[in-house]
Amino acid sequence: MDIMQSLYSLWASSRTPSQETKVSQLLPDKEAQRQLCTYVEEAEKRAFAVGFKAALGLVQQLDGVEDI
Repeated sequence: MDIMQSLYSLWASSRTPSQETKVSQLLPDKEAQRQLCTYVEEAEKRAFAVGFKAALGLVQQLDGVEDI
């Protein structure tokens, strides 16, 4: 899981979270804004992990096809 966290950190550092910031500013209080940003970040982490694992699975399948 350490490699997954490292890859996510690299991906996250290259993107700008301006959209989530703009949306969170529409909420009435700072706590709600913080909760939204935390929720979005956690959802993005899960989506990244799922996408990465799916891509890794496809690469492994392609390696198996080459051996045939």
